[in-house]
Amino acid sequence: MNKCFTDDLNASEREIIDSLRKVILTQDPEVQERIDSIMSAKHSIVYSQQGVFKYGLSRAKSHFSFHSMPLYVHLRLRVMATELFKKAKIQKGCINIKDLNDISRKDFEAFLKENGKANFEPVLSRYR
Repeated sequence: MNKCFTDDLNASEREIIDSLRKVILTQDPEVQERIDSIMSAKHSIVYSQQGVFKYGLSRAKSHFSFHSMPLYVHLRLRVMATELFKKAKIQKGCINIKDLNDISRKDFEAFLKENGKANFEPVLSRYR
């Protein structure tokens, strides 16, 4: 099995990341999970739909990131992320979190549910 950034986490952080992984796979069953790189973040958890990158979980030196292509292309998801994740830094297509305890599973689940409903077909078409 490939090395994953979660291998270096403490038990509490690993438990939170594993919980987020389950949410992603439950709320968006169209995606497949694998270990890969996201930009410069090696050993990340990558989720693809029909071979196209859709989500990712990664760790940088000072924060954890949830990457979302639907967040990048749907303004309503950006508004929702800003409302739900007050302590996070919201960027174009990712949510950066310094402390994993600052993200509730309930809020992440609600956010992923909306991500899963967002029309991803234009992105899939672009990469076909």
